[in-house]
Formats: sequence, structure tokens, C-alpha cells
Amino acid sequence: MDPFEFIMVLVSIIMGLGIANLLRGVIRSLRPDTRSAPSLVHSIWVAWVFVMHVAVWGGRWLMAERVVWTFGDLLGFLLVPILLFALSELAFPPERAQTDLQGYYYRIRGRFFGVAAALMLSMAWSSISLFGFAVLDGRTLSFASVAPVFVVLALVPHRRLHLATSILVALATLWLYSALTVRALPPAPPILLAQTNTFPATGGPIHITPFAGAGVQLEYQGIVIHVDPWSRGDYSDAKPANLILITDTPGDHLDPDLIRQLSTSGTLVIVPADPASARDEGGAQRLQQLDGAEVMNNDERRDLDFPREGAPDVTIESVAMYDLIPGAPFHARGEGNGYVVTLGGVRIYFSGVTECTPEVQAIRGLDIAFMPMNLPNGRMPPSAAAECVKALDPDVVYPYHYRELPIDDFVEALRGGPIEVRLHDWYPS
Repeated sequence: MDPFEFIMVLVSIIMGLGIANLLRGVIRSLRPDTRSAPSLVHSIWVAWVFVMHVAVWGGRWLMAERVVWTFGDLLGFLLVPILLFALSELAFPPERAQTDLQGYYYRIRGRFFGVAAALMLSMAWSSISLFGFAVLDGRTLSFASVAPVFVVLALVPHRRLHLATSILVALATLWLYSALTVRALPPAPPILLAQTNTFPATGGPIHITPFAGAGVQLEYQGIVIHVDPWSRGDYSDAKPANLILITDTPGDHLDPDLIRQLSTSGTLVIVPADPASARDEGGAQRLQQLDGAEVMNNDERRDLDFPREGAPDVTIESVAMYDLIPGAPFHARGEGNGYVVTLGGVRIYFSGVTECTPEVQAIRGLDIAFMPMNLPNGRMPPSAAAECVKALDPDVVYPYHYRELPIDDFVEALRGGPIEVRLHDWYPS
């Protein structure tokens, strides 16, 4: 189990208990031995709480590919289900109580809508915490804007106001999450046809094999280069490496076991930091497991001459890889590298996890670019990534590191232009 699966087990338990509360209350109110008078406004809000359970539980799965979880992410992820469970507890009177539901609704409204207001604010905060400020769209803003309405309902017992508001909120919720379903399960993005994983170079083609995460294999005239190999991909047919480039130190970029599996006695492994300068303890421990790895700092160049007759020249240039927009997790300048690999006269840029920094924009003469998007906190959304690619102007771009976000906007922004977009499933199930 990865961290997301562990978290979703807890979320599913909490929300399952909430739905059970609602179903138990509905069934109890329908029993012939229960003297509970029905109420339209109460029924609408019970249905609303049920719909919110289903919608929120489904929305949690949009985070299935997230690798790094901060405390704030976990708190926001769990707080929304907990508040929904609280609403389900308040939705019906205690089991032994004999009361009309409308009277109960107006007696409990202060607590019910107080929790509902907290729920809306928590949903807005959770969206920003998990996806960044790029999600400040109508859906996120609607969560925050409904909170004051719920405060008014908590304070004012006017019955027509409650009935009218319940109908409006219910209809808006159904419309909002119907639209979310369309966005969360989009049709397959337009994929440009006749794409091959080769690129012409002097002396023969370069063979490009994408794996998972940011893992890529290059093969040219018998030289094999791996970038960020990650064991989530199927490396059963991968070739032993002459060179392995590591852009960053988290486990989805730096996988010591797989690096050893791909290495031979002559493999050169290049990393962006030594254990003492790693940004966290996990990265330091992974770096300590690599014997003989060599560090390249930002803005360095190495001309490699492999000890094999007829081996092509390979040039590696390290490019600073860092974040501009603050927020956790944060990649500071100097902690990681992008790399420009030149072989057979072809320049290939592996960006790693970076924004479109001045150092990235200064790269010239690229033929192929691997470009990230969907970094936390609103960094590099699809539109910004597409603009960065246009500035770099490679012949071919591979979008990667997009995780749970659809990349339709990225593809459409480049459609009809001179840059070929090659798509790959970087996160196979």
C-alpha cells in the first residue's frame, strides 16, 4: 500500500459510517412504530448531506497519484470527511426520541449549519492546500461563498427562507458535481497519431523509452542512458546503463535498488547532491545507498568519453531546478538538477520538477524537452507549461509529472503549432 491507499482506508471508514448514519435515520423514520412527522426541508438537507458524502469521497480519488503529503495536506484531506460525519450525526434525532422532524430540524439548526459552514470553508482550504492556488475557480470559490449563507440559516429560523435556500443549495450542488464528474473523468485527450519513440540523429536514431514517473531510457549507438529510474515502471526489458542521471532525491526520482539493478561495473551515476546537502533525511539515506555516485552542481558541464571503441561523445549540462511560488513541498535552488543531454547532435532536456525559471528560459537549441506540470501550490499548471514549451521551442515535447490533472489544455495550447506533442501514461495502475 502507498500512503494514499492508507489514507483512503481511513477516509472510507469515516464516510461509510456517515452514510450508515443517514440510512439508519431514514429507515427509522419510515418504520410504522415511529411517530416522526415528515418534513420537506429536513428531507432536502438529509439528501444534500448524502450527495456531499458521495461527491467528496469520489473527489478524494483525484489525489491517487500524489507522492508527497505534508501535514497540511493530511489535515485538509481528513477534516472534510470528519465534518461530513458530524453532519450525518446531527441529521436525525437520537434513536429513541419521538419527535416531528421539522421541529427537530429547527431546534438543531444552529449546530447543523455551524458544522455545514465549517465544512464549506474546509473544502475550500483543502482544495487550495492539495492543488494550489491554480484551483481558485468557480467551484472552489463557491465552497467559501456558501459558508456565510449557512451562518445566516444557523441564526435565522425563518421557515420560507430555510425552504427556499435548501432547494437552491440542493440544485446548485447537483449541478456543480455533475460538472465535476465531466471534468474528473474527461474523454481521452487528443493524442497526435503516428508517434514513435525515436528521433533522428547523426549516425542513426535515438531510441526513447518512457517508463513511469520521470523515468526515461535513451539508447544511441550502443550507449544507454537512464534518467530518474523508478521501480513503479516495468523495467523488465530495460537495458543496462552506461549513465544514470538523477534529478532529485525523493523516492520517485531516486530509487537505489533499481539503480543497482540497472548498473554495471562501468556505470556512471550522477546525482544533484551528496548526503550531507540533501534537503531531507529520506533523500540523505537514499543517497548514502549509492556507492560511487558523482555530484553535479547547478550550471556545470561534463563531456563524457565512454571506454568503448566507437562510442559517441555525450555532453551533460546541469540546469538549476527549483520552485518560484512558495509552499510545501518546496524545491529550493541548488537542491536538484535538470539536465540537457547532447548526443548525436541532438539536445534533449530533462527538466525534473521545476517551474519555468530564468535558467530554464535561457536554454537554447533544444530538439526534445521533457516538461513537468501540476506541481503543488499552483506551480506550472498546463497553460503555464505550454507557454514555457513555446519559449523553449523544441521539435518534440513529452509532458510528464502531470499526475492526476488532465492535460487537455496543454495539448490544445500546442495543437497546430510546430512542436510535436508525444503523450505517455506515466502513472500506470
